[in-house]
Amino acid sequence: MQEGRSYKTLFDTVFYRSELKAAVQAFRDRLQVKILFTHPAITSADMHAATSVIYERARLLSPVSKLKFQETTTWHYVGCGQEDLSLRSCQTLHLLDPNAATFLHNLGYVYRYGFGVARDFHKARQLFELSMQRGSDRSPASLGSMYHEGQGVSQDFHKAKELYEMAIKRGDVHAFIMLGILYERGEGVARDFQKAKELYEIGIEKGSAAAHYSLGSMYQYGRGIAHDFQKAREHFETAMAKGDAEAPSSLGSMYEFGQGVAKDVKKAQELYEMGIEMGSAAAPCWLGHMYSRGVGVARDFQKARELFELGLQRGWYRAATNLGFLYQNGQGVAEDFQKAKELYELAMKRGDDLAPTALAFLYESGRGVAQDFRRAKELYEIGIDRGDRGARYALGHLYQYGLGVARDFKKARELFELSMQEGDATAPFGLGTMYQFGQGVAKDFQLAKDLYEMGTERGGSAAACSLGSMYYFGNGVARDFKRARELFELSMRRGWSRAPTNLGFLYQNGQGVAEDFQKAKELYELGIKRGDDLAPESLGHMYRDGLGVYQDWDKAKELYEMGIERGSAEAAASLAHMYQTVARDFKNPAPYSPFMQGAAAFHKAKELYELAIARGSTSAMWYLALLYKNDLSSDALACQWMGKAKEAWEAQAAGQLAEWRC
Repeated sequence: MQEGRSYKTLFDTVFYRSELKAAVQAFRDRLQVKILFTHPAITSADMHAATSVIYERARLLSPVSKLKFQETTTWHYVGCGQEDLSLRSCQTLHLLDPNAATFLHNLGYVYRYGFGVARDFHKARQLFELSMQRGSDRSPASLGSMYHEGQGVSQDFHKAKELYEMAIKRGDVHAFIMLGILYERGEGVARDFQKAKELYEIGIEKGSAAAHYSLGSMYQYGRGIAHDFQKAREHFETAMAKGDAEAPSSLGSMYEFGQGVAKDVKKAQELYEMGIEMGSAAAPCWLGHMYSRGVGVARDFQKARELFELGLQRGWYRAATNLGFLYQNGQGVAEDFQKAKELYELAMKRGDDLAPTALAFLYESGRGVAQDFRRAKELYEIGIDRGDRGARYALGHLYQYGLGVARDFKKARELFELSMQEGDATAPFGLGTMYQFGQGVAKDFQLAKDLYEMGTERGGSAAACSLGSMYYFGNGVARDFKRARELFELSMRRGWSRAPTNLGFLYQNGQGVAEDFQKAKELYELGIKRGDDLAPESLGHMYRDGLGVYQDWDKAKELYEMGIERGSAEAAASLAHMYQTVARDFKNPAPYSPFMQGAAAFHKAKELYELAIARGSTSAMWYLALLYKNDLSSDALACQWMGKAKEAWEAQAAGQLAEWRC
């Protein structure tokens, strides 16, 4: 065996596949292997684990049976410092026993994570169970975590708890951390941050590096205790010094966001990369975020995807959610809502607090699933129970607009305010819209502006877009198209679906920028891709009017129908007006739209105006009144709907009522 080949990351084999096969075939009758480890920091447990991997890879490649391989091979391992690689100086050999509890546990770990072998949860579970029967102190916690995450077994938090408690009785220090996670998340037990903290502190007393990491996370995010970045950093640094693989990524996040330290994205990147080298599951996701957002590095969705997939492979609970966002938005991969849904469901199973809200959004918007506001509400409530600040905002949004629930501005405001207090970046936007439009509160443009500015400072994408709209319309501020453009561009960079549409308006109308129909078209198409409900209607207007494109009313109709499917009231009103216009102005509409014919078109227009009104459009009341007056010959209904338009503060309704003598 070549000396020094083992100076690699743990679980990287010291052999290449061809060398393993040649060795096993050459010594079919009697094989003796001595493995030399030279890494100065490698522990006895690490050497045993790595030797177990090598043994199993060799056994799988061997042409003999499992029993004969075990009987005819002998495996020893030994550690020597890098300063002295002479085989003669390394005399203390350790025998690998393939029947021992430790070996069976290590082998279960190998199959669970696919280190050097094909991943096999069923085989991992069998090995952990056999190891437990032989007295292993570590296998109960390993098996418990499989029940915790539902790997190869039905997810069962109660079973996981029993196994963690068994592991504690057997002296496994790591089990204190695993049990603490159940209490911190409220999985299978009542959520109890104090109990979780106590368990982490016991782990710290017993020398656990992971316990420092877990307690540091509680201080970093203020979970059940006051935020304390200083204590968080101290715990992460202690965990790092003790060799914990996850601590560098958490410390890196503090540098990335300037939490208790000067903001330093380069330092954050270095710490994430260190974590990846140490085998961290979280570090690939943190670094993937940097690439997906272009923070400190060139934006690269392909690189982000690769890193999220690595995090998923290593078992990080949030990796599936991160990867789901890429599939949902078609970033670095083809847009695939079904794949996003599957990933969010996997992340929920793994305990991610953000996954329920992500999945709920698919149900709320009807992407990849049938639109179901009630299911969305249930998922947002699960997200709240798991501590997701954004879930409160999302549930408030349902109450604000009466989606699947009775409309309740008071309830919406309470949820937005709670979410704001927890530091959520989107909640100020939600509350700001209530003050801007006077929903359950007195209309107050200044307060709305202040809230949008708060949301923008917190990194919110929606708040920046709404603040831009205030500058666009001059609501509470001097009208400023240039400032509106800057804010729409900021919002677009942050991923808000409406921002490209609003920016498209500026280019279409030459406001704050040179008029550019092609640019407007591209922005509306981006808005459509991001799921904005107004973008299809905006692009539909371009095809209806022939702005920068050949006039095509059938294409406009398709786009209006897409907007209607997305819930847009405005798209319904626009399509209604198209039916009304064609039926009234074109005696033979066939060259444009053979589906629009006479009286049938007027009745279709009526249905669409009613749909727009049901979705909250007040201008549709005005147009429906005109339809009854001019095309459906009903003065009574015309007056009735114009009266409703007046009550909804439609500007010209009062004058029209007077003219009609209603």
